[in-house]
Parts: sequence; C-alpha cells; structure tokens
Amino acid sequence: MVAELLRICCRSAVVLPGAQWPQGRAWGAHPLLDWIDRWPFPLGSCCCLAWMGAGRVPMAVLFVDIDQFKHINDAYGHAGGDCELKTMVQRINKALRKRDWAARIGGDEMLVVLYGLNDLGKAMAIGEKLLLAAHQPIDFGAQQIKVSISVGVTLAASAESADSIIARAEQAMYLAKRHGRDQIMTVPV
Repeated sequence: MVAELLRICCRSAVVLPGAQWPQGRAWGAHPLLDWIDRWPFPLGSCCCLAWMGAGRVPMAVLFVDIDQFKHINDAYGHAGGDCELKTMVQRINKALRKRDWAARIGGDEMLVVLYGLNDLGKAMAIGEKLLLAAHQPIDFGAQQIKVSISVGVTLAASAESADSIIARAEQAMYLAKRHGRDQIMTVPV
C-alpha cells in the first residue's frame, strides 16, 4: 500500500486541483512534461525520501542531467530544448519500474528514486538503460537532436536525510560530467 501511495503521490503528475503545500505553495506539475516539477519537489519528495531512507525501505537514487542542454537551446531554440526534455521524460518513464518515481528538479536536472532497491549493480544497470535511451536521436522537425546524459547513482544509507542522499547522487553526477559526460558514476555511502 505504501509503494502504491508513493507511486501516486510522487511519480504521477496527476495533481489534485487546488491542493496546497504548507507555506501556501501550490502542487506543481510541469505543463509540458506532465511530471512533478521543481519546487515544491523538496517538501513532498524529501518527505518520501526521508521516510524511505530512515531504514524503513531500501532505495537507490539517480541524479540525471542532460549534457550540453544550453547548446541544444542555442542551436535549436527553446522549442528544441522543450522537445528534448519531453522526450527524455518519456524515455525515463519507460525505463523505470512501476514502483519507481521521478521528478524534474530544475532546468535539465531530474531525480529518480528506485524504490525498494538496495543493490548498487542493479541501480547502475537502470542508469545504463537511461544512458542508452538518451542515445537515441530525437526527431525535431526535419532535424535530429543528439542527446547524452550524465547520471549519478547512490544507495540510501539507513537513517540518512533526504538532503544527504540527493547531495551524494548529485556529487556522483558531477563526477560523471568531469570524466567526460555521457556516463554513469557513483560515490560510496
């Protein structure tokens, strides 16, 4: 039941009309991506992460960043960037299991939570699926956009804060970028 609740609340972008986060912030679903979008991400999703990371449920977290996204916007315009984001969201959704969830946390950055997974090798394999999905060219009018992503992967430690889990996954993603982009990296817990 908890897995289903988290799937509905965190992965699905079907948001209750008029629902409010504390402090008066509205729930956010990105109109283009049909995904939970940006902030209010921290409050709801971090609550989910904190609950899962408190030793109750194992999980892996992937921090995904589209490589050279500014170049895509410069070369193809914002419509090209929007097309790339929307396509990557669709591809990420196809690569995930039903109980996993993902959200855009800003710009071209996305966070993926692999619920109930405590095997780094399996988490890396899902990250590899995302890399391969990104390599498929994206049709944009008469042109094709070539895409790559950098992915940071980590496992949640027992009783670890959501901020700590996300920071480690982001650190791993930046490590992938420093090592040439278009790859998946991890940092130890």
